[in-house]
Amino acid sequence: MARTGCGIVNAKALAQHGLPEGALQFSELDQLVSATAVRLIEKGASAGDRIALCMPPDWRAVALLLSVLRMGGVACPLDPRLADDELRTRLERIGARSVIVPARDE
Repeated sequence: MARTGCGIVNAKALAQHGLPEGALQFSELDQLVSATAVRLIEKGASAGDRIALCMPPDWRAVALLLSVLRMGGVACPLDPRLADDELRTRLERIGARSVIVPARDE
């Protein structure tokens, strides 16, 4: 039986209770990471999957990276400033099953 990855996922869609503003307490980060890891699994991600994170370097990227690790995935950060052809080449090279990108309004 073939597994299906979660494809291209909007980062904002993964947060169950919205994204907090301002400083984040460790307990809040822990809850966000756990909830996001569960959402990744619900969307079809599995332990061992390579999941590309094409995000600007901010706290959301860190939270998503930790979420991928918590669910047993392999986080593959990519620079969103790369040209489309270079991003495509790197995605093929790493064999990413899924790509997480920022929401359009971010």
